[in-house]
Amino acid sequence: MNEELLERCSLFYETRAVMDRAFRYTDCFTVSACAAQIAASGKQVTAEKLKELRRVFRKGTKPLSMLRAIAPSCVAVMAASDDAEAVTARIKAAYAALRKHFIAIEYTAIAALMLADAREEAEFAALAAAARAQFDAFKKLHRIRTDSTNIPLCMLLALRGADPAASAENAEACFKLMRSEHRFRCRWTLAQMLTLDPRDNAEKCTELCALKDKLRAEKKSFSMYYELAALACRSEELKEKAEDALAVFDTLSQDRRFNGWKLDNTERMIVAYLVAAPSSELFWLTLSLHYEKRSAQAAAAAA
Repeated sequence: MNEELLERCSLFYETRAVMDRAFRYTDCFTVSACAAQIAASGKQVTAEKLKELRRVFRKGTKPLSMLRAIAPSCVAVMAASDDAEAVTARIKAAYAALRKHFIAIEYTAIAALMLADAREEAEFAALAAAARAQFDAFKKLHRIRTDSTNIPLCMLLALRGADPAASAENAEACFKLMRSEHRFRCRWTLAQMLTLDPRDNAEKCTELCALKDKLRAEKKSFSMYYELAALACRSEELKEKAEDALAVFDTLSQDRRFNGWKLDNTERMIVAYLVAAPSSELFWLTLSLHYEKRSAQAAAAAA
């Protein structure tokens, strides 16, 4: 492993410890992913600096700062930037643009973070409308199965410039293919995520079902969605960095802390990827899936 990656690994542990002090009650994966994003930017932060950024964030965006799962990721983006107040203003503007089209606060907030992190304010209105058009295209095919959890994915497709009708048709084709040929009663969300993968439908559906069988054999459940996120977001840059990510994973795994944070292997691999090859798409999509996972677990516990 080269010196730069070793320095990032070291900085990741320092940042992770600082994040723990600044966000004591945030879950392990969110804190780890945010620490990886900051470390990959090469920025060094202190708990006092993060708390100050959180105060700036609360002052500028009160509705979002009340969401415990959202605040750490916002602060991570601010910490990786040279102008925290400008980032806050962009997040607020992106959220306002999306709220004209969506009601759900939590997933609209994640979509706003994706938008603010990727584009300038002049593009927010058009991209928010494009995300709504994508949501409506999915909703037209599956009215009940399409809900607020799909908003971040619709935002990601809008950022990629995807055609709403074509994406919806592609997702429906994958959905039917997996249910008919592979006998896999997959979720509609999984079929939607496969639209991010440009490969032939048969190829990616076969790979997904093989992954499903592997995870079931290992008695894993929600891990499927994380591995699919990494699969669906695959890009030339991520494929080129696979060797670096594995090297980072091996290096981090030598430390007891990395194995003691209650992360499964897939979550640890995603953190390693974020350290080795920072990816906004992977960061926001996996945080969205993680938020969905925690919401489902909370609902199950309350039932």
